[in-house]
Amino acid sequence: KTGTKRSAPAITYFFEKSIPNAKKARPSEKSKEGEGSDEKSSEKRQKIAKLVVECLTPYYASKRIANKELFKSLARKISHSALDRPHFDESVCKAAIEQFFAGRATVDGSEDLKLFRLFN
Repeated sequence: KTGTKRSAPAITYFFEKSIPNAKKARPSEKSKEGEGSDEKSSEKRQKIAKLVVECLTPYYASKRIANKELFKSLARKISHSALDRPHFDESVCKAAIEQFFAGRATVDGSEDLKLFRLFN
């Protein structure tokens, strides 16, 4: 071994030159028409996620959700279920979570998450 190191730019240059027809990654091009709906969808998703976290936090604080990973997974599952509903507000969120916890003392594993249904 000679002990010489190649710098990162030289390696990058080598790979770019060794693949003659390789295209560089381009940022995705969004159509002007769909941007408004994407923004509304994103805002709705963020609003629902925030609401779900606020409703679930008391259950996590009282140790009814075993750990942070389960909390995040449950919040994600509820949020995704809520996106399919035409009307989802704080009262619906609280009712769904209360209904879920009515049948169990704690959420201890991923098997408990599979049991969640947003108002059957």
